[in-house]
Amino acid sequence: MIEKLRQNADYLLSIVFLVALVASARSFLVDVDNTLKYGGVDLRDRVVAARVLLEGMDPYSFKWSEEYPETLLNPIENPEIPVTRASFAPTVIMLHVPFARLPYSAQRILWLFAQWGLLLLTIHLFADTSSDGRRSKLVWITGLFISSTSLWRYHVERGQIYILYTFLVALSFWSSCRKWKYSHYLGGFILGFAVSLRPTIIVMAIPFVIFKQYKVFTGLIAGLLAAILICTAIFGISIWSHYLSSMKYFEKGNLGELNFAVYAFPDITVIEGMDNLRSAAVIPVNNTSLQYIFNEYFKVRIGSPTLIALLSFVLLLVSFWLYRNRGADIPVSLIYLMASVLVLITDYFLPATKSYYSEIMWLIPASLLILNADELEHVDDRSAIASLFFLLIGIYMNTMVYWEPYCLIISDYCVVIFFFLISALMISSLKKTAMAPER
Repeated sequence: MIEKLRQNADYLLSIVFLVALVASARSFLVDVDNTLKYGGVDLRDRVVAARVLLEGMDPYSFKWSEEYPETLLNPIENPEIPVTRASFAPTVIMLHVPFARLPYSAQRILWLFAQWGLLLLTIHLFADTSSDGRRSKLVWITGLFISSTSLWRYHVERGQIYILYTFLVALSFWSSCRKWKYSHYLGGFILGFAVSLRPTIIVMAIPFVIFKQYKVFTGLIAGLLAAILICTAIFGISIWSHYLSSMKYFEKGNLGELNFAVYAFPDITVIEGMDNLRSAAVIPVNNTSLQYIFNEYFKVRIGSPTLIALLSFVLLLVSFWLYRNRGADIPVSLIYLMASVLVLITDYFLPATKSYYSEIMWLIPASLLILNADELEHVDDRSAIASLFFLLIGIYMNTMVYWEPYCLIISDYCVVIFFFLISALMISSLKKTAMAPER
């Protein structure tokens, strides 16, 4: 009877996998159409920044005029403010430099395939760490269904880069799970490179230090320093000062004091042979930044110092709680799970827009949660069901009614609350199990 139930479960999983595969394939075709239809406004930001940097100018303050070639024109940038739309680190620009001379139309197509390639590789890396075939298949099902949602449509249409950060965390985890002599150092090194691209990922170091994963932490510091030193050696130290000084303006944009997206030079309709560089898909309100929410809906202005203080307090509380639970034998997969949730939480406190496409990073905790299924057995049923409530609300808001006002914001917070609660419950249950007397 048990064997028959297992066979039926395998059969059902196979059916669900095929459904997810078909849905994902359809989504890819939609992404191809969107790529041809829209200009990829966020990709354009990074491509122009790389080209400006190659010309020996500051990509964070450059303003286009007729004396410059059209390859340096970003047509939705506001020429009246002192900075550009480049809100990313110099190391991100460094990655685009080798491809900067390619026509933008070619880069647009290449980035479409790169995004999908990184997505599939991310799913494969997580699935490959499990020796259980069912869990591997569940990871694939989860990833393929995420690729079928509007959040991934938005990511690809805008030409965003969060899938690269997601891939690097997955690669770090995969490397840390290998049996090689220096696998943990390598995993940390990759994570450090991810931090150089997306500085908020640095908070992942907190659980690794608390749970004495010093090899991963050492590798993280080495990877971060290596990326910064390479970037500085190539482009000079001044690019970092330009980057840091430009960040204060994005707070003004988040508070509605500056408008970064303006149709500049409207008389120029065709740029690099493309007439759609100003076009972008319309989506509902999706900025989930705490700064934006308090300013927009409660008319309370929260500045950067206050946000930093609040974030520090939250991280201190979580660190103290993790320290209290350090005696448990926590598997590295669960450490990565909690660490990835801390990144999601930290992003709410940034004095800048936190948009819908960043939710592709949910793939990290979602996959790790599947891989940590054994730890769920120790969690109290009522607590698990209570946390599951937030997940169900979040999924419903994100997929069924996301065009309604505020639904994406509610969904974002509900899903992250679920990830935090369930990972905390698993860690605390392991501590209780470790402290329970043997019978």
